[in-house]
Amino acid sequence: MTTDDEINFRAILESMTGLFFALNSSFEIIAVGNQCLKVFSLDSSHLIGHSIFEIYAQNQGTETFADSLRMSLNRVLTTAESHSLPTPLIAAFGEAAGKIRRIENRPVFNADKKVSSIIHNLELEATHGQNHSSPIDEDGRLRAILDRAYNSFIAIDNDGIITDWNYQAEVTFGWTREEIIGKSLAETIIPLEYREAHKRGMAHYKVSGEGPVLNRRIEIQSLRRDGSTFPIELGIFPVHIGSKYSFCAFIADISERKTILKKLEEQSFELARSNSELQ
Repeated sequence: MTTDDEINFRAILESMTGLFFALNSSFEIIAVGNQCLKVFSLDSSHLIGHSIFEIYAQNQGTETFADSLRMSLNRVLTTAESHSLPTPLIAAFGEAAGKIRRIENRPVFNADKKVSSIIHNLELEATHGQNHSSPIDEDGRLRAILDRAYNSFIAIDNDGIITDWNYQAEVTFGWTREEIIGKSLAETIIPLEYREAHKRGMAHYKVSGEGPVLNRRIEIQSLRRDGSTFPIELGIFPVHIGSKYSFCAFIADISERKTILKKLEEQSFELARSNSELQ
């Protein structure tokens, strides 16, 4: 079942512009930019899991280009630096075509600061008064969106290590992003009495692909940096990229809501008691 939090996360990804394919370390496609789908009339379901070289295979005269592309991608993996590939290739993807004037392969890093994937970004020659190039820094754009979210956003890898942490999470929990990235989720924001259950849940998911708290909203206690606990509403869902997976969560501090509800319950109880005494 799709949760509101999963929809929010998808909306963030869909807001990213640009003509790009996201590749894993084997150069297989793991995601396709929304603009790329529109410009070339592509269907992402037919692309995910396929080699980027298959996408160019339908174009004539691409053997030399394929060698240059492989060299560029390997260079990104080994140097952890972006590499540009000027090319006059006329690319025909799906039902449309465009003249690629430049390709940039950019590394994406994991929590260990190692290259985990590559953004294969295309810049096309302007046609009919339009320009499809995308100089926007997509990582910076996504970071800006996450940091403006009203709820805390936290991501962890399959070992429970924190890989992302937005500004609202800093405000809510007391840890800065620089301090928390690379730390264990269980040892930082999960109260001691829930840590074993968290670890069992992670182990169970690795074996079964299922988890009792996934893809739905739950209320639970969490831990601030100063050691105080407080109630949160948590929505957490898994994200699979190839053979790897991570978990993304949107978290709301519901302390004020709980206080208001308690006061309303007390007032309701007092009103009922007063009415009972009058009868």
